[in-house]
Amino acid sequence: MRQTMHPRYSMISMMLPCFILWMGLPQHTAQAKRARACLHDRDCHSGQHCVRRRCVRRPSFRVNLKTSKQQAYPLAIAPVRWFGPTKKHKKNLIIHKVEKQLNANFRLLVGTFKLLKRKSFQERPPYNGIDLGTFTFAPWQNIGASGLIKIGIRAKDKDNLLLMCRFYDVDGGKMGVRIQATRKATELRSVLHKFSNKVYEYLLKRPGIFNTMIAYVRRNPKGGKDIWIMDFDGHNKRRVISNGALNLQPSWSPSGRYLYYTSYLTGRPYLYRLDLVTRRIRRITYAKGTYTSPRPSPNGKTLLFSYTVAGTNRDADIYISNPLGRGMRRLTTSWGIDTTPTWSKDGKKIAFVSERYTQPHIFVMDANGKNQARLTFKGNYNQEPRWSPSEDELLFTARDEFLKYDLFVIRFEKDSSGKVKKVWRRLTQNQGNNFEASWSPDGRYVLFVSTRYGERKLFIMNADGSKQRLFLRGRGDFQSPAWSPILKKQLLPGGRKGRSFYARTKLITSKEREDKAREKYAQRNQKPAPKTAEQLADEKANKEQAQARSNARTAMKKVDDVLDKADKLLKKPSKHRSAKKKKKTTAATSKKKKQAKKAKTTRQTPPATRKTSP
Repeated sequence: MRQTMHPRYSMISMMLPCFILWMGLPQHTAQAKRARACLHDRDCHSGQHCVRRRCVRRPSFRVNLKTSKQQAYPLAIAPVRWFGPTKKHKKNLIIHKVEKQLNANFRLLVGTFKLLKRKSFQERPPYNGIDLGTFTFAPWQNIGASGLIKIGIRAKDKDNLLLMCRFYDVDGGKMGVRIQATRKATELRSVLHKFSNKVYEYLLKRPGIFNTMIAYVRRNPKGGKDIWIMDFDGHNKRRVISNGALNLQPSWSPSGRYLYYTSYLTGRPYLYRLDLVTRRIRRITYAKGTYTSPRPSPNGKTLLFSYTVAGTNRDADIYISNPLGRGMRRLTTSWGIDTTPTWSKDGKKIAFVSERYTQPHIFVMDANGKNQARLTFKGNYNQEPRWSPSEDELLFTARDEFLKYDLFVIRFEKDSSGKVKKVWRRLTQNQGNNFEASWSPDGRYVLFVSTRYGERKLFIMNADGSKQRLFLRGRGDFQSPAWSPILKKQLLPGGRKGRSFYARTKLITSKEREDKAREKYAQRNQKPAPKTAEQLADEKANKEQAQARSNARTAMKKVDDVLDKADKLLKKPSKHRSAKKKKKTTAATSKKKKQAKKAKTTRQTPPATRKTSP
């Protein structure tokens, strides 16, 4: 039999929400009556602001960089205003691109900035300018904006545009950032990135991430995997490594000029370095073996990687060398595989994964390989550690009880006694496999790979795991994202019509020639392997044949010498000998003539008379 509710109780359940609402109204109206009417901030008390013609106390924008809990900064981006004639420029198209790029810059940083909708704006750009004195802050205060961005464009000539960017602190009623530059219509993105960096630095007191790049690996439909580079907002994609082989695990140098990666170009995994300025690729490891996970140090003077010696039963170990792969030194010598090393920000600690206790766990050691200690004692299949830029958090991938990979963070906190406490926090759960994470340079965002949509895609989230969203749209299989450090200048300007100006690069052949010659020299000096009986018999037969050929040559030479001597004896004297004989006869006749002439002169002269004594 169906049970029914008593009419009295049904009436109470219907009237209860109305009673609660009625009890809250007097308090709300009383608070509204106490609010003071105003037109500007100067009409309110200290610490209050004029919002919708009422003085209210609004909390100021504060960001704690150590934790991700923050209040989003309400930011208003006014419509772009065009000053002067167009001078054959596509005015509407340029304005649309500038507004789209500026909104994309601040919309990407979800949780830090809250963009106000344009429908709520009370100011109209045709009647107000972009500089102080040409507009008032009251319309922006009424909609609750704490910051205001105004952009103006003026046509210099048919090719160049003057871009004027202003950021105003609405709460303080002053200008915060002012930038203007003359560029072509296709080069305005760099100015907007610079302006966004200045705004970010003005509010958060640290460099912005708008002038950064992201490297990632994408599968090539024709075979192999290529390395691509794009701006932090996903625009300006360029393919930098494409050789038909597997190119994996890109890693940035501290300056952002070099990109280290592992490639199977020669059939085996070796380490290579790409110079983004000169567009040259250099192979930095030559000893046979397996090289993976290159990680340059924060000062750029050393390089960490995992290496397995070829032809041995040894497991992979952590090695360190100079940036060119020379002076290799082994850091780990324990049983089990040691791989995926990563540096701390100060370069004094190294985190890595080891299987020395049957399952992979995360370990920490000093930069010289000493004081190796286990960090994780719980979890299953912990791998891919990544130090945060603030060094108080370690991000890694672990497998849960459902055999799904998710991202976890260990936060190091000190208690009242000074002991370091490890606090675990899970960032992803029940959304496919999530792995291969990379920190942003400021430590506020995490870029990672997820299979929640089927294929491997790039996602981004805040450092606390909130606001997870798709970062790069489009078809394709993506993996191994690597966020670059803050770049001082643009390393890879776009080519013609914004396209990538190179996709394939050639290896330096002179170095490989030298290394091949060095290997041949080393092979000659090595002791030969013991020879078989067949090889010894062949060598003996070859030696006997060579000796017989040499004996025949010497015998033929002797016969030729004897025949030459016989010919010399039988032949007449040569012209040279007759000439010598003729010279001798002429010299003898001339000598005789001189003697005869002298004798003739002596006969003609009378002999001297002798005196006799009386």
